[in-house]
Amino acid sequence: MSDLDADLIIIGAGPAGLTAAQYGARANLKVLVIEQLAAGGQALNIDVLENYPGNAGQFDVSGNMICGPKTGYEFAADLHRQAETFGASFLYESVSCIKKEDDIFLTELSDGVIKKAAAVIIATGSRPRLLNIPGEKEFTGKGVSYCATCDGNFFKGKKIFVAGGGDAACDEARYLSHLSNHNSCSQAGYFTRAKSPCRKNIEQS
Repeated sequence: MSDLDADLIIIGAGPAGLTAAQYGARANLKVLVIEQLAAGGQALNIDVLENYPGNAGQFDVSGNMICGPKTGYEFAADLHRQAETFGASFLYESVSCIKKEDDIFLTELSDGVIKKAAAVIIATGSRPRLLNIPGEKEFTGKGVSYCATCDGNFFKGKKIFVAGGGDAACDEARYLSHLSNHNSCSQAGYFTRAKSPCRKNIEQS
């Protein structure tokens, strides 16, 4: 299989893709990571990554904090650097199609170039559904958040507005109810699209 571009192609360079790249490269595989934006994924949008195991502040021998937890950007940069150190290669392009011929995966890029590999991992993650309203983009990370468990602690005791009426919004509102008594939501009738157990949980919280 000397005509292969890589033993393993990983589509997506978020934390999952970067972790897979580390393990693949450490196993002596030729790894190619394809990412359309920037390595790090949604972790790049996290201001202070304080709830990731092991990402604590650094202290001196007297117990004084030298520096706080890493930001999402710093965490993503470390993952990227580790993957490259182990030998993974990165290509910043978008993927338009994946096909399989015999035992080879053909990954077609948006410019028509095809990359061949023995295996492909799809780690494209997810992206939040934007409201596309004035101020949303400008205040993302400065009061506008897409993850209650990631950022909820920054809004403890403050007025919190949850946009949405389905299961995800219901779960987020329930979590936030333990941090603030000033929660409101965007849908009349509250979580009209959420499943019954989810609505029951939020009513009890």
